[in-house]
Amino acid sequence: MLAVAAALIRRGDRILVSQRLTGKPDPLKWEFPGGKLEQGESPEAALERELREELGIETRTGRLVKALRKQSGEQDILLLFYESRLLKGAPEPLQSAGLRWETPGQLLEMDLADADRSVAQALAREEHMEKTGIWFITGGARSGKSSYAEQIARGFGDNVLYIATARAFDDEMRERIKKHRAQRPSAWPTYEGINGFKEAVAGRSGAVLLDCVTILITNIMMDSGADWDHPTPEDIENAERTARKSLDELLDAAKAQGLTLILVSNELGMGLVPVYAFGRAFRDVAGRINQYLAGRADHAVFMVSGLPIELK
Repeated sequence: MLAVAAALIRRGDRILVSQRLTGKPDPLKWEFPGGKLEQGESPEAALERELREELGIETRTGRLVKALRKQSGEQDILLLFYESRLLKGAPEPLQSAGLRWETPGQLLEMDLADADRSVAQALAREEHMEKTGIWFITGGARSGKSSYAEQIARGFGDNVLYIATARAFDDEMRERIKKHRAQRPSAWPTYEGINGFKEAVAGRSGAVLLDCVTILITNIMMDSGADWDHPTPEDIENAERTARKSLDELLDAAKAQGLTLILVSNELGMGLVPVYAFGRAFRDVAGRINQYLAGRADHAVFMVSGLPIELK
């Protein structure tokens, strides 16, 4: 049996992965760095030697995280994954095509070797085990809200329900919906709608991701029949009440079933006052709904330029 040891080296919330040189046009899959054990060599000694030779770093091998067996042709392989602490040096691709530091959620978006993917999935689940409950993720346009929400959800593997609130009313929106579908796992079932959430999540476990709250509010306002060129205070109050009722149904169902709920929204009102009455009414409703959701959430995150700022 061939034994191979691999290292899980952390830098903050990120883990190091490498891509081996092949001498061929197509690179190998990404994997956790390490190598095979020589005869009479312990896994810990082999791993520290391999990391020294492969990356030019000194490490200290910690606990065994996972052991896997796989068959490659007629070769039986034992894969050992260890936590490793960086003692000295900065990793350099001495014998690698490349190196990357990624979070467990980001690792699942990469072309990982099969065994390494199973470890990354376990790490992602472990990372978010203490962060279950309700997540509220807000930020400006193209701030990375959806990508961050999907990273959290990926920790639950295929056990994720995606709630899409957008409607394909023109070519631009159809293209946006198409891109969103392409970037999330195809195994995630999708519920399209702005209400009926209790039935949608009935009997489910794992996680539910709703993207996004502001489009839900837009559709509720458009469905109301109000004259949004000349809205009355009652029109605005009714839209806010309807949106809160719909979201409360989802929040309450998620709590009752022990689901992790991830809500994506847009942070509005940080620029100019909207010229049109509808824009001002929408901004006000969305702002108050965001405050309400952030208050009910266990975790709130503000996204800026793809970076998360934890609010609670």
